[in-house]
Amino acid sequence: MATKAPSTNVASKGKTMNPMEKYSPARLTNQLWQGVTSGGSHSRRDVPIDGDSRDPVHGYPLARPNEVMPLISVDRGPSPPLDSFSCQLLHHFDQNIATKLAWVDGPENPWRQIILPLSHASPIVRYSLLAMSSEDLTHKYTVDRPYFHHLKAQSLYYRDRVLSHLPQHLERLLKAPISLDCANEARFVLATVLLLYNLELLSAKTTQWRLHIQGARAIIQWKLQAIGLHRPPDVADNFLRYEYYFTAVFNGLTTFDATYDVIDDIPINDKIAVFGDFVRIMHCVTRAERINFSGSPNTETTRVEDVVGEIETARDRALQLNHIIRFQYPDARHDFEHLTHMYYHASLIYSHRVLSDPAPSQELIQASRDAILDHLSHLIDLAYFAHDLVWPLFVCGTECRGSPDTQDTIERALLGVIRLSDKITADSNLEALGYTPELSRNRSTWQVVFMVFILASVPYGLSTTMLYSIAGGGSANMIWGWIVVSLIMLCVAASLAEVTSVYPTAGGVYYQTFALSPVKYRRVAAWICGWSFIAGNITITLAVNFATALFLIESLNVFTDATGVGITEDFQAYQTYLIFLGITLICHVIPAFGNKWLTHLETFAIFWTLVGVTAIIITILVVASNGRHTAKYVFTDFSPQSGWPDGWSFCIGLLQAAYALSATGMITSMCEEVRAPAIQVPKAIVGGLILNALAGLAFLIPIAFVLPDISYLANLASGQPVPPIFKAATGNSAGAFCLLIPLLILGIICGVGCVTAASRSVWAFARDGAIPGSKWFKKVEPRLDNIPLNAMLLGMIIELLLGLIYFGSTAADGISRTAASTLDHSVCSVTSSVSVSGLDFSLPRTGLYIPSCLLTSPMSNLAWTCLAIPLFSMPTFMAVTQETMNYASVVFVGFFIISAVWYWVWGYQNYAGPPTEEGMEGAHTD
Repeated sequence: MATKAPSTNVASKGKTMNPMEKYSPARLTNQLWQGVTSGGSHSRRDVPIDGDSRDPVHGYPLARPNEVMPLISVDRGPSPPLDSFSCQLLHHFDQNIATKLAWVDGPENPWRQIILPLSHASPIVRYSLLAMSSEDLTHKYTVDRPYFHHLKAQSLYYRDRVLSHLPQHLERLLKAPISLDCANEARFVLATVLLLYNLELLSAKTTQWRLHIQGARAIIQWKLQAIGLHRPPDVADNFLRYEYYFTAVFNGLTTFDATYDVIDDIPINDKIAVFGDFVRIMHCVTRAERINFSGSPNTETTRVEDVVGEIETARDRALQLNHIIRFQYPDARHDFEHLTHMYYHASLIYSHRVLSDPAPSQELIQASRDAILDHLSHLIDLAYFAHDLVWPLFVCGTECRGSPDTQDTIERALLGVIRLSDKITADSNLEALGYTPELSRNRSTWQVVFMVFILASVPYGLSTTMLYSIAGGGSANMIWGWIVVSLIMLCVAASLAEVTSVYPTAGGVYYQTFALSPVKYRRVAAWICGWSFIAGNITITLAVNFATALFLIESLNVFTDATGVGITEDFQAYQTYLIFLGITLICHVIPAFGNKWLTHLETFAIFWTLVGVTAIIITILVVASNGRHTAKYVFTDFSPQSGWPDGWSFCIGLLQAAYALSATGMITSMCEEVRAPAIQVPKAIVGGLILNALAGLAFLIPIAFVLPDISYLANLASGQPVPPIFKAATGNSAGAFCLLIPLLILGIICGVGCVTAASRSVWAFARDGAIPGSKWFKKVEPRLDNIPLNAMLLGMIIELLLGLIYFGSTAADGISRTAASTLDHSVCSVTSSVSVSGLDFSLPRTGLYIPSCLLTSPMSNLAWTCLAIPLFSMPTFMAVTQETMNYASVVFVGFFIISAVWYWVWGYQNYAGPPTEEGMEGAHTD
């Protein structure tokens, strides 16, 4: 096929190219035209094929002219007229090829559910599919059969038609303005390239054409990133992008050059590349296999025994390097050893499959396959060696046919690796959204889970808010209210995790609301949600620090003087505020100057909580100086003390659980400090909430067994019943105070975590110009490990000012409920915006698995929000005074008034939302 490539302006050899020039439409079009018309002149790495594993359909398809596959309808006009032969080929793709292309075949096989409908809508996709089906059927017949020549001719005919039209589609794609129609065109082109790529693997003898895979990859990635800024990707987009990316990664195996700087100080090049020995051996094996398959004379026979010896040498050399290399992360050395053994067994499988004659025993192959799966299960973090995992996982997956469980394990690992590798890294995703990576990514999956646990600090959070459940109904309200709210928040967390996996930015639910809301209203929706989110984060940090101050005062109050009065009973408001001031300063100094060590602090907090809560449970149950209640009392006693009707009183009791779990959404602001936020943060959101729910039950049930008179607890002036409960259970002041120490320390650590997350949300909102003085607050401090110090200081000043409310109202729990209500409102607004907008949003499959039972309707989350906001704003007791009034609504409305005024004064003319072209164009459309 002779086609003239369009002229382009290419940089001269000695000229330095602009970084953006390599993504220019002219250059990319020229690259692709050269690849399509080169007839195989462009070299690429050999990719292994498994021709013997193909099972073509029984019988010649033309013998069944009336068998037509029912096409899946798409909204692209009437069905194209297809002759009987084309229908047979489509049927063959559906029944045989799609089964082999998918890792796990089933009703949701994307090659059947996505590619086939695209072939119905696009001629180039359809011709690519027909070419692949024709080529696949040639494997059933020998060259001397007439069917072989007919099918081969048809395959060449369809392929040439595709190659004659593909450059025109790509040129039109690059020149067209960005729109949804452009997204469909990109989808058709990408599906076509995928089919052509697989056709090349299928046709081992074919040397007539080569598609320039890097040029096509860059074009489609460039266009889809631009389109992705205008709407969320759907299932088809995500499948095509990741499937294409997988082939691109596999086509260009690398060693350490694109991982997360795992290796600290060893030079890596072709001669000492860590897994280079394995790769070179496999390339030699592949070349030998290609020569044997093509029937060309081979003067040098490659013996499998010799190859196995080379593989063992490569393994030993890699294990020796493991002791020489200095890794940045301690776990990387452990993972490197397991990965070396995975390469060893994958190389054995591939070499035996290609070179053994007769075929190797199935037991030998299965032993190596199982060894790969075993080593995979021992890997601590896929992010350390993302690129290097592709090849052993691929080889292992080819040996998992007939075993859905192992196939699914490999598929999930591969999808997780793809999200971690090369161009689809966290930083490149962030850049695609229009942001420049500025924060340090230093958190692993478990460290994010630990931070979710610390943000809630359930034992501490339940201790400082136990008055709500005591007044609401007693022990039954305490236990069952916790279970009910935990289940509700688990559904909210699952929805939040789903969206976060697609939009992992420090803006959290603020950015997600912008992305998912209708275009006409997204700017206003993002403004409202953004202000609610930072208001919630700041005030929940305030609530934690103030509650710690009050809890410390009441903990000291277990010690009494000679008259039986607590030593802090007569504390004045200014003394309480000074303690709060000291705690606030401590909680800001630690993350400001010790950001590098925060992960160690959070890990310590996990073990501290485990030891401390265990000590509390054992002590109060064993000593129980006032006796123990029965199980019937613990789980069924409902004695409201609030003065409200029973139903509303039970709802008041839910405040304890809702407040303790209200910090769930704060972790989304840490996305830009996680190595793989699209996978790690969603896992942490759901996993952390489950961990918190279990920890809450373990803490509440023992306390319910030793509750003293609840009317006494409900009427405590301090509003802190836990210190008196511990004192009554232990029978002495010293023992009670010792049990309170773990909770006090946990409260300090919780404050540190909340300050860290809140500062990131303020910084992200300021980055988009939505806060007065954004130019100053969006800066990061490189001397302090790239933390948003100015945003942290802003949050601290607001907290200290809001703390002054205590001088007018001693009901500081109103501040707590303010934080919980605003934050809960922001979190739920994300999923509710999906339901209101009517967008068809689907989460791509990643390493994350969320059970469908947790992905409830967004309207259910919205219903919980509608209940939570007024609930958090109501006073705990019906009898209200000026001092006991809940001022949550005042602070809540105050933030909205400030945001509304700032929007009217400045935001309407200047705020465009996150940096997308559409957001800038819509700055004056609301």
